[in-house]
Amino acid sequence: MNNPMIPQERRYDLDWLRILAFAGLILFHTGMLYAESWGFHFKSHYLSSELESLMLIFSPWRMLLIWFVSGAASYFLFEKAKGWRQRGALSVNRSISLLLPLLTGLWLIVPVQLYAQMSQEAGLQMGYGEFFLAFLDLQHPLFSDYQSGVWPHVDVNHLWYLRTLWVYSLILILVAPLLTKWRMGAVLAGGFSRGFWPMVLLVVVLMATIRGHFSGDSIRELQGGVWFLFGFLLAGQVAFRDALVHKGPLLGGLFTLNLLLILAGYNGWLAADDADYMGVIRLAVYSLQQVLGVLLMLALAARWLNFDHPWRRPLNNAVYPSYLVHQSLIIGLAFVAADQGMSLVAELLLVIGGTLAGCVFVCWLGMKISWLKPFIGMKWQENSGRQVTLPALLATLLILPLAWEILV
Repeated sequence: MNNPMIPQERRYDLDWLRILAFAGLILFHTGMLYAESWGFHFKSHYLSSELESLMLIFSPWRMLLIWFVSGAASYFLFEKAKGWRQRGALSVNRSISLLLPLLTGLWLIVPVQLYAQMSQEAGLQMGYGEFFLAFLDLQHPLFSDYQSGVWPHVDVNHLWYLRTLWVYSLILILVAPLLTKWRMGAVLAGGFSRGFWPMVLLVVVLMATIRGHFSGDSIRELQGGVWFLFGFLLAGQVAFRDALVHKGPLLGGLFTLNLLLILAGYNGWLAADDADYMGVIRLAVYSLQQVLGVLLMLALAARWLNFDHPWRRPLNNAVYPSYLVHQSLIIGLAFVAADQGMSLVAELLLVIGGTLAGCVFVCWLGMKISWLKPFIGMKWQENSGRQVTLPALLATLLILPLAWEILV
């Protein structure tokens, strides 16, 4: 009998997909500076409606792909923690690896974005040093109109993913034994293997149901949770990977046709809002693109990216710290460019080049200063979750207030 599980070897395709997905996220957030009608914390003077059509290629599925890869990574991580004692230690290490960088981001990285946003929206007239001192005061009247956040005016911004990933990881640690016992991964993979397109349709309906019945942040978090669970259940299933590779060409064709429909209708007939049935069509088309986009990227990666390379490890290690700082670098540099009245070309060179250089610098600091690693998301200990060390206990004390605020 064929083993339905993928052997416990390194999934290089998922590593490359993680690298590319987060690199794409950085480019997407750069594009948000210039997208004319899409809200963002700061906007360049050079706005474009045409850029939005290009960004629509990635917008429906970009974060869902990241959630799938995160779930897959959790599968391989949790496979190393079989007993409850190991899972308890894993929950501590997982909490530190997610919440300590989030804590760093909340107090030291994200404030740059709020400074630029308030300068543009509210005409803030003060230097960043004076602003940051005010930021440390949770009761400061300067932020009376900017109270949303984990603490008053201390918001997550792009780091919402870390907050939600931590919550989902804790839930998964609790339910993973039952999912394994009930062989839910094999059941789900078998569904895709025997009836690929009916399964695709079911997932499309699920995405559309979430989008149609929820609003605001609940949509992205619930849809992300679904794909996080899919990643966990399907990462080790060879039947699912084989089905993806086999259906890859057709997935690509459908993705392209549906994308053309989205682009054609963005400012046309799909944009009409004077009939209920048009809303249903828009919802169906967008939800279909969400599912097709994720599955197509997984199929392409399984077919073409399952190989190792000397750059894979350093690039993979750079993903987390780069994600942590990239949006503040993008917005901070765009703020400087706007203040200096730069041309569009000069601004793009500063924002893109400066963001890349900043990410490289942060990663270099992490490699040179060992104690900095856990604060910027770099691997901070070799242990995979089998024991809780003294540094882990000290780090736990640091993150407890943040954990409390998130959970309650």
